[in-house]
Amino acid sequence: MTHCDTLIIGQGLAGSILAYTLERLGQRVVIVDDGLRSSASKVAAGLINPVTGQRFVKAPDSDAQLAAAGAFYGHLAQRFGVTLFHPLPMLRLLRDEREAQRCRKRLEDPAYGGYLGPLTDAAEGIRGAHGVCRQHHTGYLDTGMLLATLGRHFRQQGRLITGRFAYAALRLGEAGVEWEGIRAARVVFCEGYKGMENPFFPHLAFQPSKGEILSLEIEGRLPWAILNDGQWLMPRHDGGYRLGASYHREPLDETLTDSARSALLDALPRLLGYTPEFTLTNQAAGVRPNTRPKTPFAEWHPRHPRLAIFNGFGSRGSLLIPWHARRFAMNPGLPVAASCPATG
Repeated sequence: MTHCDTLIIGQGLAGSILAYTLERLGQRVVIVDDGLRSSASKVAAGLINPVTGQRFVKAPDSDAQLAAAGAFYGHLAQRFGVTLFHPLPMLRLLRDEREAQRCRKRLEDPAYGGYLGPLTDAAEGIRGAHGVCRQHHTGYLDTGMLLATLGRHFRQQGRLITGRFAYAALRLGEAGVEWEGIRAARVVFCEGYKGMENPFFPHLAFQPSKGEILSLEIEGRLPWAILNDGQWLMPRHDGGYRLGASYHREPLDETLTDSARSALLDALPRLLGYTPEFTLTNQAAGVRPNTRPKTPFAEWHPRHPRLAIFNGFGSRGSLLIPWHARRFAMNPGLPVAASCPATG
């Protein structure tokens, strides 16, 4: 029998960051992951952008979220000798006068100081139909590197199990839970959009969406910035580019489509102002675990105090998860086991 404090289901971005956060707080963690390469976390671009949408909305906790993400990814970089976060400015190409007016309004708001500006006709040779606004505190997380680094870390400890989690095999007790030879004080489900199938949380309103992203090699010198007009083009540290992302409610699968590829490639001349010479090197698809309330699910089960869910971060997970993981892990209502012997 293996004993631990927390059994985590899913080693995507949410499960990995939560598991490591709990470990830093002294908990013993075991992770069960199905190892699917096409999970949303593994194909995600990892964009970090605190001011989003046509209305240029900054969440009230953006300052704290940025600080938490920077501290967490900086710690991992120092401990494991890897570079995970790559800061990049973002050039927002404004598409119509309404969007330009919204941008000007935000520029007058002190809460957006340091996040937006200035608004100009062009920036670094890039033009928008109604101007270009430079955004700050943006960049991207190398999600593949993070998952591989933490996956290797937990595997070396014997704390990462590759396999499918069978809900029917879970046994709930007053002192903890048991599953397939593992005894834990609690279970936290971090299953991405597959959380829709979790029989313990059918009351939660997921609203997943499928997204496809292209990897390109582009000839010529382009601005060292993320270009964004609804679609986005992002330079990467390896010299390549990511172009994304499509957005579809259905079908919810990882099938690559010609329609998404064509629509994304059509965005290239619009973003750059010309059609570049390029080579398509990869196309990937994943399903974002969005939610109808537009906020993540980081909560305990209303009737089973040993069960929790940590999910629903959608396309903003790279920014949001470290902050939410710390808050979740520090929850004073975290259930504990009557006794938790050393690993067996």
